[in-house]
Parts: sequence; C-alpha cells; structure tokens
Amino acid sequence: MQAASPDLSPENAVRSASNHFAAARLRGNEAFREGKYYEAIECYTNALDAASVLESAQEPERQGAPPLDQAIVRCNRAAAYLKLAENAKRQVEKTEASNDGENRDTRGTPIESEWTKLLRSAAEDSNAAMELLDGIPSEHRTERSTELRIKALHRRMRANAGMGKFADAAKDANELASLRPEYGPEAERFTREAAAANEREKQEAIEKLKEVGNSFLSLFGMSLENFQTKRNSDGTFSVSYSPKG
Repeated sequence: MQAASPDLSPENAVRSASNHFAAARLRGNEAFREGKYYEAIECYTNALDAASVLESAQEPERQGAPPLDQAIVRCNRAAAYLKLAENAKRQVEKTEASNDGENRDTRGTPIESEWTKLLRSAAEDSNAAMELLDGIPSEHRTERSTELRIKALHRRMRANAGMGKFADAAKDANELASLRPEYGPEAERFTREAAAANEREKQEAIEKLKEVGNSFLSLFGMSLENFQTKRNSDGTFSVSYSPKG
C-alpha cells in the first residue's frame, strides 16, 4: 500500500485508509474464490497495511478496521496460505518420488521447503487472528466472533499438523472439541499422534546418547554392550561390567 499523500488531513487520511482496507479485503475474497491464492494473499496484506495506518492515526473510532474485521482478514490469509501449502506439498512429494528420496535428510524426513514456510505463515496468521479476538471485551463478543475463532483454531491445527507439531495440533484440536463436540475425533487422533511423536523423539534421543557413549568408550576398547543393568528388589539399579568374549 502506498503512503497517504502529505496534503491529506488526518481525517481524510483515516477515511482513505479505511476505504483502502475495505476494497483490498473484497479484492482478496474475490481472488480466493477464483483460486488465485497468491493474489489473494497480496490483497489481504494490503488490507492489513491499511489497518496499520488506521492504528497509527490513533483515532478513537477507526472506521473499517475494528479487531473483528482484521481477524477475518488474518484468518482468510491463513486459508490462502494453507491452499498454497497443499499445492506445494503435492509438488514436493512428486519431486521426491521422481528423485527417489534425494530431497530427504538423513532421518528420512522432507527437507524444509516452500510448503513448510507456507504452513508456518498460516499458523502465524491464525494465531494473530485469535489474539485480535481475545482483545475484544467479553461483553462485545458475539456468535460471529466465536465462529471466527473456531476457523482460526482449525486452520492453525492443520498448519501445525502439517509441520509435524502434533502436540500443538492436539492442543488446538482439544480446544476445538471444547467448543464443538464434533471435533472430538480429531482431538483424539492428534493426541495419539502427539504421544507417538513424543515416543519417537525419546527413542531418537536414546539412540544419540548411545552413539555418544559408544564413541567415548571406544577409546578404551569398550562399548555399551559391555555394561548391563539389573533392577534390584528395592527398586534401584545395579550396573555390571562384562568384557567381550
């Protein structure tokens, strides 16, 4: 968005920014409906730039950009990022399949690519939308703001799940389930995914510790296989050393 002309009065500058916010938001919605997601993101960004102008004007009544409307734009931009992320991920998977996994790191997971960045942007916008909604006084909250929060939570959940952040996705899913019972199955699924991911992380940590231990012990001609633990009757453990045969 271009800066307001210096000859505009404060009132006219606010009115111009307010009009720009509304127009950019509508153009973004049209672009989204047409599947032009990059264009939609640009329009929503322009709308949020206009909202920043309104905030900097410090007007008691910033027409056209109340928190609810800004939250809607943030939530809409998150949806556009998610659409692009889905397309980018499909392209990454297709490329990886044709390259026989050359785009994967040593753990077999996809190297961070464009779709990961898009998911992160979707999560950030969803989070910003919820912060705006949280700032609305409780007496001014409506069914519309509640529905918008559900959308923002759902989009952040999808973004977190796409990035493999299952604990965060489970947290969002459980909050969704508290607002709408129909999200219960998703809450259960992501809770299981989070537990499984946590177990995998534990195993990976143990394997790394074993590697470090074996690397150190190899200096003395030993390995962790030379040491065995035994649980005692009082609940403690004893360690015994057994040289290689």
